[in-house]
Amino acid sequence: MCRQSIIRFCCVTACLAALSHLDSSHYCQANDATEATDDAVDIARFAQVTTSEPSRMFGTKASRIQEMPGEDVFLETELRPDAGGRFIPPAAADGRRAIGLRWHEMRLLGRLELHWAAPPAVADAELQYWSGESAWQGQWKPLPAPLEKSPGVWRWRIRDKDQTAGTVRVRWVFPAAKQPPAIERIAAYGRSKWLWHELRAALDKPTDRPVRIEVYNGKLRKNTALDVAATGLDWDTQYGAVFKVLYSEPQQNKAERTLLRFMLPGKMITAAVEDVLAHDCVYMPEAGLFVSINPMRVTKDEYLKRIAGRKKVLDEVRGRPDQTFAQAMRVTHNPVQDAGPMLLSLACDNRKFQADRDGTLRFDLCDKPDGQYDDLVAICMTPHKFAFQLKPTFGDGRGRLSRHLDGGWLPKPTI
Repeated sequence: MCRQSIIRFCCVTACLAALSHLDSSHYCQANDATEATDDAVDIARFAQVTTSEPSRMFGTKASRIQEMPGEDVFLETELRPDAGGRFIPPAAADGRRAIGLRWHEMRLLGRLELHWAAPPAVADAELQYWSGESAWQGQWKPLPAPLEKSPGVWRWRIRDKDQTAGTVRVRWVFPAAKQPPAIERIAAYGRSKWLWHELRAALDKPTDRPVRIEVYNGKLRKNTALDVAATGLDWDTQYGAVFKVLYSEPQQNKAERTLLRFMLPGKMITAAVEDVLAHDCVYMPEAGLFVSINPMRVTKDEYLKRIAGRKKVLDEVRGRPDQTFAQAMRVTHNPVQDAGPMLLSLACDNRKFQADRDGTLRFDLCDKPDGQYDDLVAICMTPHKFAFQLKPTFGDGRGRLSRHLDGGWLPKPTI
């Protein structure tokens, strides 16, 4: 073996040895976590089952400066199961039916399933996904995934290249049939890798009643092998809680980030499993809640000493000079503007109001929200921008007025 080969071999060996001794907390607790061997997490549990109009393929046509019609606000409605626990989508005017899932995050899907309560009367269904800028602006597109049929289950496997950007909703459109489809359960699986890890939680001041711990994007299991994995468990806060959580391996896409929700009296506190694993623990002083890996690598007192003197992100932002009103006025205000009028406008609205120094408000009755000028009447066809005004009178109207920021923030005329 030549000298260069020996050096290269030694370098590789040293790197592998170093990696094997790295603190696993920075690599998702790789040494302590156990990879899930089942179907991992059904993310349909964290979606809303919906139904929609099959013939409607597009969302709102309103632009960002136009008022959105009321019928565009809710593009689907929640579909609840019947008394037997089955989902039966209603028929549209053309006889077709649609059922789907909606999430609050962009989901990268790997597999979708329909579990049937009874054999369906239809032979197929068109799988569609929502593509667009938002949950309101976009359109339904076919999702090119082949249908696999097995007893009681229809399954679609989605290739990464066929759904690269993710989606907030999917739906199945069924053709018209005499017998409506009766769906027992909808299942959806993403592309994350799922791992089990044991955690513990403790409260500084135990509560009188048990606290509910719920998991979003994951499963929970008490510290026994016989417990069935679920999305929540009850915690007697007189004792520390020890439980296992099935979490998604941290990645750049945070749609399937696993969150623990602690339903404390009067408030809900959320801790990201990713943060617990990255720092060995998290502590929320507002609730006196301490969550750590189990067994603990650091106690609460040790952790508080470690972070002593640090500021919260919000406190750091508030403490910066560029966040003060004085700094904003210094950068944006021109003294010339003190003697002139002020142009006012509501958020997301093109209607304008001019406020003069004496309190006069000038406006145009013809202005409609967001540039809708199709039904202007003759009186509005005036060359003046502000043809109308609302003029307040202070005292007898002859007093000298001045204006200042009342309370340090409200501009108003004073006598």
